Amino acid sequence: MKRIIILTGESGSGKSSAMRHLEDLGFYCIDNVPPSLIPNLIRLVEDNPEIDKAVLVTDIRNPEFRRSASEISHTLKSRPGAEVWFFTANRETLIKRFSETRRPHPFERYEPDKNIELLIEEEKEILEPLKKTADRVVDTTSMTTHDLKRYLKELLTGGKPRLKVTFLSFGFKNGIPAHADNVFDVRFLPNPHYVPHLRAKTGADAEVLSYMLKFKETEET
Repeated sequence: MKRIIILTGESGSGKSSAMRHLEDLGFYCIDNVPPSLIPNLIRLVEDNPEIDKAVLVTDIRNPEFRRSASEISHTLKSRPGAEVWFFTANRETLIKRFSETRRPHPFERYEPDKNIELLIEEEKEILEPLKKTADRVVDTTSMTTHDLKRYLKELLTGGKPRLKVTFLSFGFKNGIPAHADNVFDVRFLPNPHYVPHLRAKTGADAEVLSYMLKFKETEET
């Protein structure tokens, strides 16, 4: 069965970051969807054999939400095969995020004379019916974007993510690999390449390992 998530919630609560993380987890994502188009999009996803999981992001940026949030909550909840996720954060956190990003609140276009605190409170009040009917409420107040990514991965994969470490040997004459996070220069160690009977071997061979362990520099490293 296909998994379809309708992602909604308050401005500044992390929906855009969540969408990017979900896309990395293999979800087909569509942003800023008008609520009236959601039923049609769900049918398109269900009929498309190439899409097995999708995220539809819809929120207060669309004028429909401001006019009829209560009706929208019932419409989203009644959709078979789709689950509604509501993102939220406390008022102080949202104020700080808008201050840091310098982005305007979506309501500023309608009420330019109101300050950010009043706009946030107004949005929370309008979206309260939708929050109450959501299948999952995600409070990102204490989450960084990395915390959110880890939370979503644990939630969707059913377990904690495993640490993946890749060791890559390279020659400096070819340049440092572009994707390297940490580089260790071990050119001070004896080089088995200059030992004739070891030249054709690699670090995976016991003879090379035995040769390297003979030196004090190797032990100190």
